[in-house]
This record gives sequence, structure tokens and C-alpha cells, in this order.
Amino acid sequence: MPRPLAPRDPSDPTQALITRLWDQLRPLRQAAETVHVDGQQRLTTTSTRLAQAQRSQRRLEAVVRTRTKRPRQPPATPLPPPELPPGTRPPGTRVIQTDWLVMPPSWSFLYLDQGGGFRDALRANAASRRYDAFSLVIYNRDASFGSGLFYDFVDQPHSGRLHRRLDELRDAEFDIWMGIGFEDSKSGQKKYPPSVLINQYLGPLIRAIDGKMRGYWLGIEVNEYWSTAEVERIGRALRGHTRKPIYVHYTKGRWSGRHGQSDAAQQDWWRQQPWLTGLMYQYGKDHPPAFIERETLRITRLLHPLGKLFIANEYAVGPPHGEATEAEAVRLGDAAMRGGADGFMNGGTAL
Repeated sequence: MPRPLAPRDPSDPTQALITRLWDQLRPLRQAAETVHVDGQQRLTTTSTRLAQAQRSQRRLEAVVRTRTKRPRQPPATPLPPPELPPGTRPPGTRVIQTDWLVMPPSWSFLYLDQGGGFRDALRANAASRRYDAFSLVIYNRDASFGSGLFYDFVDQPHSGRLHRRLDELRDAEFDIWMGIGFEDSKSGQKKYPPSVLINQYLGPLIRAIDGKMRGYWLGIEVNEYWSTAEVERIGRALRGHTRKPIYVHYTKGRWSGRHGQSDAAQQDWWRQQPWLTGLMYQYGKDHPPAFIERETLRITRLLHPLGKLFIANEYAVGPPHGEATEAEAVRLGDAAMRGGADGFMNGGTAL
């Protein structure tokens, strides 16, 4: 606050009064100036300290990020997603359409050890019927099924012969479903008991072939050589190696691991098997279409609410163990589809 001009005439009473009052206000003026200066200094100090604190915090965060930064790891290779999530299929499609037992020239499930001309005929016949898959078995020793064919790829998962056969089917745009089991083979059951199969062979086998598979099934007729507990153990182990669908195949009339118990108890068994996608059902031989349709409807009504699928698997057997014709197999497969099956494996009218 500027000091007023000194009076030109000291004897002027007004000028004298102003000077006296100004002098009396000096302490208040000095106090006000001190507060103003001090406030500015404190504001400046506070702003400076805040800026310093913010810089310090940023530096600290940078240090923490640097010290905790982990070296880059190569991404883990995830299991491939299933082409069909377990328990589902796109509307208007079928999980599988094929014939493993009647289609000429003979049983297609033994494709892996057939001669070149025989395999050519199987592929051509399947294509002419608009079938979309082949269902095979990874092992066939002792149980030659009258075919004279004997092979074991369980312990030879990288066999060139195996992969050439698989590639033939894939090149012809057929899906491949692989059966894992040892029906009627005492040597296979002895060589690959469940604990040995799980701990030594299953992982290498699936890693070698999984990229070429559409899905898997435990069979043929697993209840003939594995207990229910063993089926569950093998199934859980298989699920640990693949995200593709897994089915199970029993002897005729069986549809769960609790055969002979009530429908509710058998449903409950399925509910407790999250690894299992569905059932490949064996009806038995010599049934009329009406029976196939009724039986399919009965079981699908129990499985479908649980999200489990039903494949009509075995209802007509051709030579050498049966006399069914291909026309009969197609009629029975069509009856199964009318009953609500999600696909057929023993002949039918393809979409």
C-alpha cells in the first residue's frame, strides 16, 4: 500500500490528520504484508512438495515394474478345442454317418491293415453313400474277427504305416473316430492292463494321432474286459490328453456303467462322468425297425437331458458273423434317426 504524499503545508490540519492516521496503521499494514508474503511462500512450498512427491511416486512405480517384470515365456500350446463341444451338435447335422460292419467290400473298422485296393474300394463306397467318417480300432491282435488281420499301433503311435492310412482318409475328407480297447484279445489285455495303458501308452498315443482324429470311443464292448471303475479311470485319463469327443461302447442292451439298475441310477452314473460325451449303443442283431426306433427313443430321453449324445452303433452285422444286407442296415439306421439318435455307425441314409 503506497504511502500518501507528504503535505506541502505542514500547518494544514487535514494533511496532518492523514499523516497521523497513516502512521497509526503501520503495524496493521506490516502484519498484512507479512501474511501475504508468508501465504505465497507456503503455497509455493506446498505445490513444490506435491510435484516432488508425484515424481517420486512415478519413479518408485517404474522401479517396481522393472524389478517384478518376468522374462517372457513362450506361450503354452493349448489343447485344441473340440470341433463339437461335449453334449452338443449343430442343428441339422449329425455327429457321424458311416457303416463299420456291413458296407462292402467288408468291415471298414479294420481299414488300418487292409490292402491298397481294398482300402480304395472302402473309400469309394463310403463316398458314394455320402458317409462322412470311418470308425477304426487302434488294436487288432488275436481278435481277427475272421479277417486274418492282426496289428497293434498302441505302442507304435508314430508308425509310418498308421499315419499313411490316416492321411488317406483325411485327404479324402473323411472324419476319423478311433476305438481304444482289446475285445477278445487275451494278449492285448495282458500287455495293456489299465494302469500300464494309462501311465505308459495313452499319452504318447493321443499326442501322436490327436490332430488327425474327430473323436474317440472306448471299445469294442469294454465291459467284457474292463470293470466300470477301470472304464472311468481310462476315460478320465483320456480326457486329460484331448478335448475331442469321447464315447463308450458296451455289449448289446447296456447303456451305462450301472447295467441292471434302475433308469434313475443309470442316469446318475452318466451325470457323474463329465469326461464322457455320449454312448455308442449296441442293439443286438435281428431286430425290426420298430424296435430300433422305440429303443432309441427310450434311451435318448434319458441321456439328452444330461447333455449326452447317442450314436446308433450296432444293429446289423454282415458276414462272416452275420447275414444282414446293406439295405436292411440302412432301414434300421433310419429308424434309429427317427427315434432321436445323433448319428449312425452301421448304415443309414446320409444327409
